[in-house]
Amino acid sequence: MVITAASSSVGIAAIQIANMLGATTIATTTSEKKAQKLKELGAQHVIVQTKSSDANQLYVDQVLEITLGEGSDLVFDAVAGPGTHGLVKASKRGGRIVIQGMLDRRPMDIHAGVLMKRLLTLKGYTLDQTLENTEQKQKAINAINQGFATKLLTPCIAEEYSLTSFQSAFDSLASNENIGKIVLTP
Repeated sequence: MVITAASSSVGIAAIQIANMLGATTIATTTSEKKAQKLKELGAQHVIVQTKSSDANQLYVDQVLEITLGEGSDLVFDAVAGPGTHGLVKASKRGGRIVIQGMLDRRPMDIHAGVLMKRLLTLKGYTLDQTLENTEQKQKAINAINQGFATKLLTPCIAEEYSLTSFQSAFDSLASNENIGKIVLTP
């Protein structure tokens, strides 16, 4: 399972949940420092993505190497944008790509023929889908409670700020150096 933008709080939770389910995790992030922390937090593999012109191909090559040429069966993507092309190329036949964020608001670069030929599923997801379905919501609550009870799910707080220091919190968030959640306390 590939988890993009994995140093976010959602990405870290996705790593922990995937590990709970026995999945092999491939996390993506933007720096070696973040990569090391993600390994400490349980990611089995981490790909550092740069803004180079061949970043998509490097990603594809690394995923194929990790998966022994098969490609990823599931991608949990917080980025979208043109980089989705690489996610498609590195997915195995019949794989699934779940878009759950839009950190890159540029258009995605996906040709419908590729999705059809490779039998890929591309799906948008928001939490509303789970919250509106009573059965799914209860199943998620039970799994999260079980994860907290067994300590397989633990919150990752990057920094805490008092409410009066909100500008420092926003500056930290804007720096994109944090790993996990930035918390404001009243």
